[in-house]
Amino acid sequence: ARAAERAARRALSSVRRRFDAQLATPPELAAAQRSWAAAHAAARIAAAQWQAARQLSSVRAPGPGTVVALGAADGDTVAAGQTVVTLQPQGHLWLRARYFGADAAALHLGMQGRFQPAGGGDAVPVEVAAIAPAVGADGGVPIGLRPGGAGAARRWVSGEWGELTLNGPQRPMVMVPTAALILDRGRWWVLLRTAHGERPQPVVPGPAHGWQTAIVAGLQAGQQVVVTDAFLDYHRDIARSYTPPD
Repeated sequence: ARAAERAARRALSSVRRRFDAQLATPPELAAAQRSWAAAHAAARIAAAQWQAARQLSSVRAPGPGTVVALGAADGDTVAAGQTVVTLQPQGHLWLRARYFGADAAALHLGMQGRFQPAGGGDAVPVEVAAIAPAVGADGGVPIGLRPGGAGAARRWVSGEWGELTLNGPQRPMVMVPTAALILDRGRWWVLLRTAHGERPQPVVPGPAHGWQTAIVAGLQAGQQVVVTDAFLDYHRDIARSYTPPD
C-alpha cells in the first residue's frame, strides 16, 4: 500500500508538470489526483490494520512473575488501559509483622526466623531487614522481613499470611514436668530432693512445651524434683495447721 501510494504521488507530480507545460488535459490531472487520493486512503487503512494486528499478537510482561488475578477471559473485548492480568514479580515481596512488649526490644537487623504460610506448605526462611523507628498506633513495632534462603521468594503469594517465628538469643533452661510445679502464696515452687530429704525450692517458670515447662531461674541441670503427688507432698503438714481443737 505504501509503494502504491508513492507511485501515485510520482504519477501526480508528472501530470502536474505536463499540465503546467500545457501537455496534459484537465481530465488527466483530475484522474491522477483521484488515483493518489485512493492510494493514500488505502495506505492509511493498511497502517491501521497493521497496528491492530500488532496489538493482537502478544503482550509481554516486563519481567518474570506469578499470575495472582485475571481481569479478562479468552475472547473478551478489552479497552485500552484495562487490567487484563495482575502479576506478582519474583523476588520483590516483603513480609510485614508486628511485635509487642518485651519481645520487641530483642529485635535486631539480620535476625533469622521462619514463616509458615497458613495455607500449608513448607516454611520459608526469613530475616529481619527493617525495623520501624517508632511504635505503631496499636502499640506494636512494625518490622519488614525478606526471604533468607535461595529461591524462597518464588513460593510467596501477595496477600498471604501465616505464623512468623524469630530465633532470639539462646538462653539455657532446665526442663521439668509441669506436674512438678506448685503455686503457693503467689509464687512457684518445686520440691527438691537432696541428701537431707525434700525441701521447697522457689523457681521462675518460663515457656511450656507440651507436658514440659522450662525453668528460667531456681534450678540447675542434674537436680532432682518430685513429680508424683508433688502438690500433696508439699502441703503434707497443712492438716496439722488447720485441725480444729477437740
